[in-house]
Amino acid sequence: ALGNAIQTAAEQLTDAVKDINETISTKVKSINQLTSEISSLNKQIFAVEAGGTDNANDLRDRRDALVDDLSAMVDVRVTEDSAGRYIIQTASTTLVNGTDYTKLGTVSTSDPDYGYGVINVTDSETGQVLNFTNGQLSSMIDMRDNTSTGIKSYLNNLSTMSQFLLTEFNAVHKTGYGTDNSTGNNFFGDASTDYSDTTVTAAYTKADWIKKLTVNSVLFTSDGLAKIAAKTAANAIAVTQSNASGGTGTIASATGSYTNGDTATSVKVNLTVASGAVTGIAYYTSTDGGKTWSSATNVTGAGPYNITISGVTVNLNIAASASNQTGDQYNFTLSKGNVASGDNAVNLSKRLKSDTSTLLGNKSLDGYYSTVVTALGVQSQNAQRLTTNQQTIVDQTTNWRAAVSGVNTDEELTNMIRFQKGYSSAARVLTAMDEMLDKLINGTGTVGR
Repeated sequence: ALGNAIQTAAEQLTDAVKDINETISTKVKSINQLTSEISSLNKQIFAVEAGGTDNANDLRDRRDALVDDLSAMVDVRVTEDSAGRYIIQTASTTLVNGTDYTKLGTVSTSDPDYGYGVINVTDSETGQVLNFTNGQLSSMIDMRDNTSTGIKSYLNNLSTMSQFLLTEFNAVHKTGYGTDNSTGNNFFGDASTDYSDTTVTAAYTKADWIKKLTVNSVLFTSDGLAKIAAKTAANAIAVTQSNASGGTGTIASATGSYTNGDTATSVKVNLTVASGAVTGIAYYTSTDGGKTWSSATNVTGAGPYNITISGVTVNLNIAASASNQTGDQYNFTLSKGNVASGDNAVNLSKRLKSDTSTLLGNKSLDGYYSTVVTALGVQSQNAQRLTTNQQTIVDQTTNWRAAVSGVNTDEELTNMIRFQKGYSSAARVLTAMDEMLDKLINGTGTVGR
């Protein structure tokens, strides 16, 4: 699950890079369309205002709106020549120069660490890669390429964690033993690769470390669980014997899963000897510290002897000796601490949770991951706060500009009322004059008729 999570996260980040590349290409096409239209408007404005008697206000408004759209994508510096035509510059190139404009292009390269495509913006005439300082293009390029806060920085974090697991975590696992007493097994990666050998891994890219982070396929075989190195030593079951001069009793191996809970199982073995040679054994088990014993289990032959105890097969070997006697007794205890002890599992856990590593910046893997997640949270908060602050500034600046160049609705409403009152007053005057003339013409000189 850990390996899959890291690889899935890497794939998602790589997909995000592809989305950014596509967006950059789309933005470049939009910029070319805007600069083409602005240069065309420059030509039209010059033609309308050439005589000095007309103002191309509508065309100028349209041009300003296009410049606003352009300034959202890239940082621009706008000047106006003596003929009223805009000259627009960005990065190290001139986008619009009077009636001419420069088309932007894109060039694709391959990231040396992860192999994904990287789209950069160029001046199509010179082929020079342009570095923007503000605007949407600059933000997207920074989000993709920044090795401190961008997507690549998080891919680097995943690569570092993968390298740690393949080298330092594997190193601890390889020093331990499985319940089958196998040792030297990788937990992550290929079964036969030594990832701590720099002559082997010198050619690895950062992406290779992520790709290699899979669980060793050997651990998925039928006896794979027995190879997980949970203990620090093999043959850890101690054997004591009643006849110190007899053949030494040793445990060749102990395999299987112990099924007797946390209670230790004591074992005693009595030898049957003929002519100094061991011809068989009888063994007894006890789960109460030797107070009570099971009935005898007899095994014949010269050995070694497989003794099955609480789900574990113990391979007991008794060396031949002239001092072997019938009745010689061998005692040992079978416990979780010996057969499938967790002492190396504890070491593995400490390697993840508390042991520091120079590869991880003198942090544990747990601490390194926490630092990465915390940094992401802080970045998110800073981005949201910056967005809010910048939007406030943009809104305020827009209001200031509208106060100078825009229409004030309160002022216009006041003028409308003033003009309406003026019209009404003028109408009243004309009505009075009309009534006076009507009276003068039609109502005078009629006395005595």
